[in-house]
Amino acid sequence: MPTPNKYPKEFRERAVRMVAELDEPGALRRVSEKLGVNRETVRYWVKNAPASRGGKRGLSDEEIGYVPPAEKEAMYYSENVSEKTLEIVG
Repeated sequence: MPTPNKYPKEFRERAVRMVAELDEPGALRRVSEKLGVNRETVRYWVKNAPASRGGKRGLSDEEIGYVPPAEKEAMYYSENVSEKTLEIVG
């Protein structure tokens, strides 16, 4: 079972927004000191947040959940082919 996050989602999102709003050198340090969180933790949140929420990840929320049709097809065949192979072999 995954460990629960130490910080609530709203808190992490707020930290990312604060860094984006400052948009200056040293913003990570200032925000992490103000919130009492390790600087590398805030950097990780910013790095992995979608761009639409002030993060550095150049994808929007919709793009993050999007799987191209070719990948969907490949995933389908890889799952079904292995099952069929087991049926034939077994």
